Amino acid sequence: MIEIEIDLDREPTAAGTRAAPGPWVTARRLRTGALAVSLALLLAAGGSAPPGPPPLTELTTLTVAPDQGFLLTADRVFVGAERTAGSGRSISAHEPGRGRLLWTSEYDRDPGAGGLVEQVGDGLLVRTMEDDVPHTTAVDARTGAVRWSVAGSVEALADGRTGLLQEHIFSPDAGPVDPGSRSPSSGYWRSSSGLTYVAPPIGLVLHAIDLDTGRPLWDSVPVADGVSVRRWSGVPVEDVPLVVTTLDGRVQRWDVRTGGPRHSLPAVGTEQPAVVVVGDLLALQRADAAELSAYDIDTFARRWQRDLGSPELSVGDCGGRLCVGNGLGWRLLDPVTGADAAEIDHRTAWVVTGDHRVEMRSDEGGLIRTVDPVSGRTLADLTGWTTITTALPGAPMLLTRELSIIGPTWFGLLAPDATEVHLLGLVPYRATGCQLAADLIACKDRSDSVRLWRYRR
Repeated sequence: MIEIEIDLDREPTAAGTRAAPGPWVTARRLRTGALAVSLALLLAAGGSAPPGPPPLTELTTLTVAPDQGFLLTADRVFVGAERTAGSGRSISAHEPGRGRLLWTSEYDRDPGAGGLVEQVGDGLLVRTMEDDVPHTTAVDARTGAVRWSVAGSVEALADGRTGLLQEHIFSPDAGPVDPGSRSPSSGYWRSSSGLTYVAPPIGLVLHAIDLDTGRPLWDSVPVADGVSVRRWSGVPVEDVPLVVTTLDGRVQRWDVRTGGPRHSLPAVGTEQPAVVVVGDLLALQRADAAELSAYDIDTFARRWQRDLGSPELSVGDCGGRLCVGNGLGWRLLDPVTGADAAEIDHRTAWVVTGDHRVEMRSDEGGLIRTVDPVSGRTLADLTGWTTITTALPGAPMLLTRELSIIGPTWFGLLAPDATEVHLLGLVPYRATGCQLAADLIACKDRSDSVRLWRYRR
C-alpha cells in the first residue's frame, strides 16, 4: 500500500471538480448529522455547476484484529481476525455487500504480528514474524485451506506462478552477536534465520518456489547484493526479467522458473557495478567510472552509452524514469538517447503506482500532480489531496483528503491518463489505509474496524 499522509495549512481544491473541498468547509460543519446540509452548501458554492456525483453507499463494517490487516478484492474482503484464548492467528473471508462470513482459517499459532500481503491467483500470501524471523504462508482464497508455509519473505513475481526469497550470507569471521551485548548505536545485520551479525552481508542466495504448491524450484549460488526484478502484470513467464549481479561483477538475466542464465554482460573491474532496471532498459554504471550504458532488458543489446562527466554522479530510478545525480540534484534522461531531458526539483519526489506517475513535495509534504510518463506533461492537478492508494495496471487510483484527525474524509477517483479528479463524495469518518477494487472502497476508521462503501460514477 502506498500512502502519503500530510498536514496542510489550507483546505484542498480537487482538480477538475466544481464541487471540490473548499477552504470554507470545516470539520464542525461536517459532523455526521449535518453531512447532507454541508454537501448542499458545497454544491451551491459552485454557482451553475451541475449536481455532484452520487453519494457513496456504505455497505458494512467488519472488525479487524489490532495487529492484523485486511485485503479487498472485487468479490471478497479478507480480514485478520481476532484471536480467542489459546488460538493462533486467523483470517476470515467475507462477502462485501452484506459482510456475510464465508470462512475462517487459522494459519498459525504463534502470538507474533502478521498481515495479509496480497492475492496472487486464487491464493493469499500472509506475512508473519516468528521469533524475529519472517515467514510466508499461502492460503487458498476460496476455501481458507493452508497450502504451504516457508521461512522468509516471499516476493510474488509478475507471472503469478513464481515466488522469490533472498537469504543474506555472512563472512564466517563476522559471527553471530549476543543480542544482550548490542548497543543501540551500533550497526548490525540480521539474517533470515534471526541471528544478528556484526558485519554486513557479503552477498545473498536466491530461492525460487512455486506459488501454488510451495515446491522449491531452484537455489542460486551466492550472488552480490544487487538484484533487480521488474514487476509486470499478466505477462508470460519467459518475459519476467530477473537481473542479478554475480560476486565477480557479471550482470546476468536469469530464467525465473529454472534459475538458468539467459543473457550475460562481462565484468569490468573488481568492484560491483550499479544496476538499475527502468521500463525496458537495464542501466549499468561501472564502479568508479563516469560512464553509463543502457541495454535492452530482453536481449541485452546495448542501446546507448554516455559520459556522465563525473564519477560522483550515480544512476537511479526517479519515479519510473531513468535519472542521474547526487545529493545536489537529479536529471531525467531520454530513454532513447540517454541525453539529459529535464532537471528534477530537489524539493519533489515521485511515486509510480499502476499507470499513474505522481509528483509530491518532499520538503513540506503535499501531492502536486500526475504526469504523462513519456512526455512529462501535467495530466491532473492534485493540490489539496493527501493520500493515494496502490493502483493496478490500467485501473484508477483512489485519493483521500481528511478534514481533521477524526474526519470526515473526501474520496476522489483518478483514471489513468485522466486530467481531472472525479469527486466521489464525503464520509463522516477519518478513513485511513484505504484500498480500491472494482466499485468497492475499504478503509480503516479510528477504531479497529474496516468500513466498506460502493461508489457509482
